[in-house]
Amino acid sequence: MKLRELGWRVLLVWECALKGKNKVPLPQLTNDITIWLHHGSSFAELPEVVE
Repeated sequence: MKLRELGWRVLLVWECALKGKNKVPLPQLTNDITIWLHHGSSFAELPEVVE
């Protein structure tokens, strides 16, 4: 990912986290983003993708 190569931190928030039947509750989403902003790695996805 080009942004990461340039030293940027990247948080990818998938549309399914924001709307639809499986959306993440707003307080949880806000908390997850806050934690990532303060302590996160250079890249994260919400919801977290488990492969």
